[in-house]
Amino acid sequence: MSGWRLVPGGVSSALVSAQDSVEQIRGGLDALSSAPESLAGGAGGDGVVASAFASFLEEQAAGPLTSMMSRYSAALTGTASAAEAYVAGDEEMAANFVRNAGQATSVEDQPRFRGRSTAW
Repeated sequence: MSGWRLVPGGVSSALVSAQDSVEQIRGGLDALSSAPESLAGGAGGDGVVASAFASFLEEQAAGPLTSMMSRYSAALTGTASAAEAYVAGDEEMAANFVRNAGQATSVEDQPRFRGRSTAW
């Protein structure tokens, strides 16, 4: 791991920016939940299109979208934890956080990052 050169202020700024982006994505996904109602009204009261779209959104929310948001969160938490470990002089732990963040794929994987407080 030698050769890492982190600037804590730069890491902090990047994490805040990434978190803002994740929140914008989350807001957009939340806004989609009202789309079937709008479709029903715009389709002359025919609920077929709205129902099909609602089913599609449910399938996506149950799998790919949840997984995507979990990966984003795990990556942000892992990056913050790795930077914190690096600043504390523990490059081995920093490497472990980076490796674990790359392997996180679900909400169940995220607790492995919750052992340290993040000051970022």
